[in-house]
Amino acid sequence: MTEYKKYKGSEADFQKAVASYLDFKGVLWFHPPNEIKAKPQYMAKRKQQGVKSGVPDICILEPNSKYHGLFIEIKVGCNKTSDYQNLWLERLSFRDYKAAVSYSLDETRAIIDEYLKIK
Repeated sequence: MTEYKKYKGSEADFQKAVASYLDFKGVLWFHPPNEIKAKPQYMAKRKQQGVKSGVPDICILEPNSKYHGLFIEIKVGCNKTSDYQNLWLERLSFRDYKAAVSYSLDETRAIIDEYLKIK
């Protein structure tokens, strides 16, 4: 197993780097902006509209012969996944989606490249 150096920097910069890589690859994907902090009324409205806590940061909608898509939760430093994030990762895996957590840009690229190689 390869040892990857943890990403040094903000999660926003990590997200931007992954976004550029996925766009370069021509992948159909999106990032749900769940990290928004706002007034309780707005947050309640978002919840009513279907915003879900714990959805992974990277949602790749490219099926292959093994999985329906790929979802990646990215973390920086010593951050850990929340209970909601773990639940999403488990539920996605159970439904034949590839679900992963990554602390490194190189590891994230490797996860994406490995996934895209599956025909």
